[in-house]
Amino acid sequence: MYFRSLELSYGNSVKTFLFSENVNLVVSKENSVGKSTLLRLLFYSMGYSIPGTKGIKFKNVKTKLTIETSKGLIILERDDKFIDFEQNGNTHLFFLPNDSESLHSFIFETDNEKVLSNILGAIYLDQEKGWTLLNRGIVIGKQYFNLKDLISGLAERESRTLELELESVVSEQKKYKTMKNLYDYKTTLLDIKDSDFSSDYIDELERDLNILLMDKNILKKQIKDIEVSCKDNISFVEYIENMRLYIENNGEKIQVTKDNLVDFEDNQELLNIRKKILEFKKRKLEAKIIEVQDKIAKESSLISLQSEIQKFDSQVANLIINPISLDKIIKQLKQREKELKKMIFDKITINNSIIDNVYLSIQRYAKELDIYQYMDDNRDYIFTDDLKGFSGAVYHKMVFSFKMAYIIELQKYLGYKLPIVLDSPSGREVDQKNISDIMKILSRDFKDNQIIIASIYDDYGFEKTNRIELDKGIFI
Repeated sequence: MYFRSLELSYGNSVKTFLFSENVNLVVSKENSVGKSTLLRLLFYSMGYSIPGTKGIKFKNVKTKLTIETSKGLIILERDDKFIDFEQNGNTHLFFLPNDSESLHSFIFETDNEKVLSNILGAIYLDQEKGWTLLNRGIVIGKQYFNLKDLISGLAERESRTLELELESVVSEQKKYKTMKNLYDYKTTLLDIKDSDFSSDYIDELERDLNILLMDKNILKKQIKDIEVSCKDNISFVEYIENMRLYIENNGEKIQVTKDNLVDFEDNQELLNIRKKILEFKKRKLEAKIIEVQDKIAKESSLISLQSEIQKFDSQVANLIINPISLDKIIKQLKQREKELKKMIFDKITINNSIIDNVYLSIQRYAKELDIYQYMDDNRDYIFTDDLKGFSGAVYHKMVFSFKMAYIIELQKYLGYKLPIVLDSPSGREVDQKNISDIMKILSRDFKDNQIIIASIYDDYGFEKTNRIELDKGIFI
């Protein structure tokens, strides 16, 4: 199997990349011009959930990937969550990620779930995580690799019943541990009973509010009384004027009007001044009322939250929990978990020649790369998690040895060669000799595989190389 071509459509740009069935070198003079992006898009176009790179959202990139297989060309056209599969005139439409397993079973010609879910982690060494992923962990994005699952799948060892029981036991442990945490929390609580919460402060605020509202009503009445008095005074004067009353002063008759009524204007002015004073007091009261209402609203929300917390505390305090029984059950579940893990491990590993093959391949490459002294002389070392003390270069070469061993066994199982994709194999602590030794292994033991390398270095010693230059980026 090898990639023949990848067509990318992004905005108004369409770019096609052609690949050789042998060695392909994706190069650029500078970093951050799209080398890693191109490699990621290869696997994105195969239906994997691969995160985009800076500045490019993969969901906006339409891809068309052509793959050469022993059963004929596969053409995959992906547009976000939809992917069309075509081979020998047969077409299928898949919706991702729901149909990803079915899609990959068509591409890789197997329906072995454990094998399918671990192919990517074996053949693709991503720049960020690929060179640190040994036997389990994240490949890229949400894609995971687990060597035990891969070995189980390659050996076709069925352990699903045990795995389901293990999942159930782990889930039960979490529940009982949660109960234990509740018991521990209960012991920290004071005596809490279901009761109404103290709201003295709110009661005080509400009393203040009622007084303010009463004062406001009094002011409103006083203002209204003044307005009525002013209006009545004017009406009275108009009435007198309409009566055409006269008074005699030193023999002169003078008509009575508002202009000559003693102190009329002064009285009216005093009433208006009094009204303005009352209106000013009313505005101050209204501002105070709003302030108190805001305080009541705030305190009520806090009391409401406090009420929920205290209700919860009360419920926890009333729970009947036997800590001794809990500890006993948790201990039993832990023991059962340990037993199940051993049973699954034994089922996968006992009399399994694939483990021997993987270990021997790793051992052979480790000796060639001068890192054998860091290995244990035990076939189960392939499942190790003890990586302390490994330098960057040692780790780099160890990961390479492990991955090549996985690929060898995968190819035996699948019956065809797989592409090998390496992103930036020249690590910071890896010198030229180490790189040369790694490339020597690739050119000797994987000469019939398609190899795709992304790097700023343009010479890895291969006799014939298809160069893909990206000095200006993917879409330029």
